[in-house]
Amino acid sequence: MKRLLLVTAVVIMSCAIACGGGSNLTTPSTTVPSTAMPGTPVAVEGGGTYWDVTPAQLASIKVKDFILVDTDTTYIGEIGGTDLFLNSDTISQNPDKFPSDKATKIVVYCASGMKSKVVAATLVKAGYTRVMELEGGIMAWQAQGYPVISRTRTMT
Repeated sequence: MKRLLLVTAVVIMSCAIACGGGSNLTTPSTTVPSTAMPGTPVAVEGGGTYWDVTPAQLASIKVKDFILVDTDTTYIGEIGGTDLFLNSDTISQNPDKFPSDKATKIVVYCASGMKSKVVAATLVKAGYTRVMELEGGIMAWQAQGYPVISRTRTMT
């Protein structure tokens, strides 16, 4: 009789777990695949998408696997690891500054996020598929306590 009760209990618990009831025996993975893009997708008129990323989302990326581009016309500082400085007005005249591989991850930022949104859309229209834009720009980055570097630089 005890054996029958034990078997019945195991069968009921197995069914409950399989149907979504009971406790979760495995912890879901919180690892994001390297091909996934963080942030909020933004549709670009004419097709394509870029992603708005918050300062916290950008700072949480542990391995820098992207090109970081300052697109502001006036220098107010930079985020460490910035690879390229391009005036937002000259992006379309400088396609050679960007990798030929259109799947390269690119993060763009400016002072407030206004110009970099335009640049992100321009890059998507040029065929880039993994473009991120820093929401709120370097001002939001700094306001959230992340470091900003100040030095002399040249703008292309």
